[in-house]
Amino acid sequence: PLSGKATSVTIAELLEDPGTYKGKVVELTATCTKINEGILGRNWLHLKDGTADNRDLVMTSANSVDPGSEITIRAVVSMNRDFGAGYTYEVLLEDGVVVR
Repeated sequence: PLSGKATSVTIAELLEDPGTYKGKVVELTATCTKINEGILGRNWLHLKDGTADNRDLVMTSANSVDPGSEITIRAVVSMNRDFGAGYTYEVLLEDGVVVR
């Protein structure tokens, strides 16, 4: 599903109007600021790209990268996800892949 056409966005564009992108594949380039590995069977990458650094955008992925790495990712935009235990996300990138 992630190999087709993706919409290229910045984090600010995505967070400004996430409903526009809900259920769609987006592609963006960002720095991985933190990674939590192996939680609920996936890795949780925290992303910043300089456009909305006061917000925290998280992507779930099977990929692992070193914090501080600049990466380009593709992922599906989900909204209002609640995994319990305080893991609640207004906007979440899911099933992400690192494309470079």
